[in-house]
Amino acid sequence: QDSLEKSLIEHDLMVAGQPKIEVNELIKDQPYHYSASFEVYPSIELASMEGAQIDKEQVEITEQDIAKMLTKIQQQQATWEQTPSAAQDGHQVNIDFEGLLNDEPFEGGTAHDFDLVLGSGQFIAGFEDALVGVKENETKDVNLTFPESYPVQDLAGKDVVFKVKVNKVEAPILPELNDEFAIKAEFEGGLDAMKEEVRNNMKRAVDETLHNNFKTAVLDVLLAKNPLVIPNALVDIEIEHMQKMAMQQMAAQQGKKELPKIDLPRDPYVEEATKRVKLGLLLAEVIKANDIKLDAAAVRSRVEQMASAYKEKDQVISWYYNNKNMMAEIEASVLEDEAIKFLVENVSINDLPVTYDKVMNDNK
Repeated sequence: QDSLEKSLIEHDLMVAGQPKIEVNELIKDQPYHYSASFEVYPSIELASMEGAQIDKEQVEITEQDIAKMLTKIQQQQATWEQTPSAAQDGHQVNIDFEGLLNDEPFEGGTAHDFDLVLGSGQFIAGFEDALVGVKENETKDVNLTFPESYPVQDLAGKDVVFKVKVNKVEAPILPELNDEFAIKAEFEGGLDAMKEEVRNNMKRAVDETLHNNFKTAVLDVLLAKNPLVIPNALVDIEIEHMQKMAMQQMAAQQGKKELPKIDLPRDPYVEEATKRVKLGLLLAEVIKANDIKLDAAAVRSRVEQMASAYKEKDQVISWYYNNKNMMAEIEASVLEDEAIKFLVENVSINDLPVTYDKVMNDNK
């Protein structure tokens, strides 16, 4: 350990991952030799961003956009009325289903008395579309193919059949959009106050999305101008992190703290993990080269901006500052934003008007 560390310092090498040591035989009174094989971090010389052109989306929220959002809120507060009619998008169906792979039931593919709103996107693509037009007491076989990127390896890319029985079909009854509805939804100022709050929330959401889209566009240019060969060890670490996050997300969707151990496939994560590692190295170099420091005031402003979506704003701010992991993520994001400012100094930015729906739907 001692000699390897000295050698790494002498040759100015940064090791990525664990070195592989090949040990030679020990011979008394003879010099000892061994070999160490390892990956190293790449040497980075940042290319200029000069000459790059990047579109920056611009959105103006219209009254029509607000009306659509109010309709969605009505739909969230809808009551359900059983109907003999055929199911349509927006209707709720209560179903029993069993998923079969090679004529055998697969884990997690069976449920009874399951309420599903058609068009909600809860199931894999094609399942909900296949139920449009079904009626009460109808049975139907739904033939689907799981996406190649599906995180459960045994199902990824596989053809399956869902045997579905429709117990009932329900149509939504929307509440009337008035002051009474707004006050019931805890808007003391009535419908006008509700509309104003909806507008503010929409602006907050679209501004964040536009910011992230622009940031992604800048980073894509940074990647294109700075091709890197990166250590596989770093990609492996990032893949493990992404798989862990996927497991946590699946557990949350199923209302569980954790799921049984599943060997998730690597392939769906390789491309994104590689991109993340490259960007992490490049941004670190941008921050180092420009001596960018973390601004406590900018961090505070970001926390306050995030907390503004909640009624108990001060409590939320306090919660963030007492959560080390959340604060670390916020600080990293603020530092990245400072790096972006340096990167766009010599970039041509084109304002691109787009609609609210396009921005938000493209980023679902």
